[in-house]
Amino acid sequence: MSRIHKYIEIAGIGCLAVMAVITFMQVILRYVFNKPLPWPEELARYLLIWMTFLGTVVLVKKDLHVKVVYFSMLLPNKIRLILEIVIYIGVMTFCIFLLIGAVPLLQDLWTLKSPALKVPRPIILLSLPLCSILMVIDYIYFTIDRFKELKSLTRV
Repeated sequence: MSRIHKYIEIAGIGCLAVMAVITFMQVILRYVFNKPLPWPEELARYLLIWMTFLGTVVLVKKDLHVKVVYFSMLLPNKIRLILEIVIYIGVMTFCIFLLIGAVPLLQDLWTLKSPALKVPRPIILLSLPLCSILMVIDYIYFTIDRFKELKSLTRV
């Protein structure tokens, strides 16, 4: 799974790099040559969507999402682990709801194409269900790890 996350991280960095280059190119074409292209804004928007969801998967894997840990660190280890398990299950549930909601949306939009790029809209929005699945998998691993920690604490 870590190899997949490395590719996801590279893809996110690639999205950012391409987005920066085409945005810079569009600014130059628009304000220097007064000849803007019709597609760079749309592509930059779609790359931002993909970069956001890919970055979310990377942050989940590295456990770097913003969270308030001050109060949970004051709790005893056993209660803290139980709280983390409950939070992970809640986030997994949210990701599953995102996935369930994304599938009909993708089906409804299948015939629509983006205005400038003429790309099917579901390809653009595929990042939502794909990254939701990957986050659920990561949170399953995290939850299993917390259960193992909890089990080792109860043995002592």
